Amino acid sequence: PMTEPLAKGIICHAALENVFDLKPADRTLQNLENLFRREWGELRGNREGENAQQQIISSGSTNDNKYDVLFREEDGNAYDIESEIEWGKSSLELLRSYYELEDPRTVTPPNPLVKEMWVQARLPTLSSEEEEDEFIELKGKIDRIDVLPNNPSSDDRLQLQIIDYKTGKKPNFKYSKRVNDRISNEQFWKMKVYALMLYK
Repeated sequence: PMTEPLAKGIICHAALENVFDLKPADRTLQNLENLFRREWGELRGNREGENAQQQIISSGSTNDNKYDVLFREEDGNAYDIESEIEWGKSSLELLRSYYELEDPRTVTPPNPLVKEMWVQARLPTLSSEEEEDEFIELKGKIDRIDVLPNNPSSDDRLQLQIIDYKTGKKPNFKYSKRVNDRISNEQFWKMKVYALMLYK
C-alpha cells in the first residue's frame, strides 16, 4: 500500500530525474520544486468527498489512484490538508538539501549517461566454490550514472559515477569511528553492489 514516505521518495525521485531533461541553465531550484509540484498534482487524485475505494467503485475503474488514500482521516472520507501541506514542505526541503550537495546546472558533462536504469546480475554465492551451480540473482534500479571527466592521472579508462538519491533518514555519524564505519557500510552497501553489477 502507498504510504506518505514512499510517495515522497517516488515523487522526489521523479523530479530529480526530470530536472535533467531541462537545459542546464534551466535546472534551477525553483524549477526542481515545480517539477515536484507538477508530479504530485497529477498523482494526488480527487480530494473531494468520497474516499478512494468509493471513487473506484462509482467510476467502474480498475486503474485506481493509489495516492488518494494519503492524508485521509481515520474514516477515510475527510481529507487532512494540513498534513499534506507539511508533507509537501518536508519533500521540498529534501530537494533543497539535494541542491546544496549538487547543483544540477553545473554537472559535468551536462547530461547523465543514464537515468533510472534497471540492472541485474547473477553472482556466485560464497559457498559456490563447492557447489558450482549456486548463484544469487540481484536486481535494482540505479537513479543516475554520469561519465566522469577524464582525469590526466588515470590510465584513460572510462570512469562512471553512480548516483543514488536518498529520501530517507540521514545516517547519524555521532559515535566512535568503528561504529560510524559500520553505519556507513550498512548505508552504502547498495552502491557497492551496483558497482559490482555494472562491472559484471
